[in-house]
Amino acid sequence: MIYHPRNDIYHCCFRMIHILSSNNLSSIELDKLKIIDFYLVFPIFLTNNTYFTFPKGNKIQKNIANQIEQPYEELPNRKILFSELNDFQSYALQVLKSKLIIDIDEENMVMRKGKYFEVAYEQLAKNPYFTSEIHKEIIRVLIAIDLLGEKGLKSRSGLMEFRYDTV
Repeated sequence: MIYHPRNDIYHCCFRMIHILSSNNLSSIELDKLKIIDFYLVFPIFLTNNTYFTFPKGNKIQKNIANQIEQPYEELPNRKILFSELNDFQSYALQVLKSKLIIDIDEENMVMRKGKYFEVAYEQLAKNPYFTSEIHKEIIRVLIAIDLLGEKGLKSRSGLMEFRYDTV
């Protein structure tokens, strides 16, 4: 058995806290959070324009993109990976919600919980994962892209259906 962060609910919790702590976000759409989390686990899919199209002027810096290593294993189709990761992400969100670290409203927005989010963040902020330039850059670039529409994150990633979104 081989460990991979995609199969670890607590690593997923960690990544979600990392995403929410970036850019002082007060809230983020669930679908956007899940897509960004996918690219934190599989950044290799951002290095090829076949898998992701960036908006003009908003790309991952070339020196950081060159630091993304090729995976050792043969990865299946990215849509299959995203679908498999979705279950772990849902469980992780429920764990964070049950610990009052986040709150999810009826409009599918993840909202930060003040006191407990900050406590969790302070415990995790010293970890090298939080200070990784690759992860910071991925989050910075993807958060800036709107989720919905033909030029949104769903469309650009090809991981979720976007044609029925109300824009």
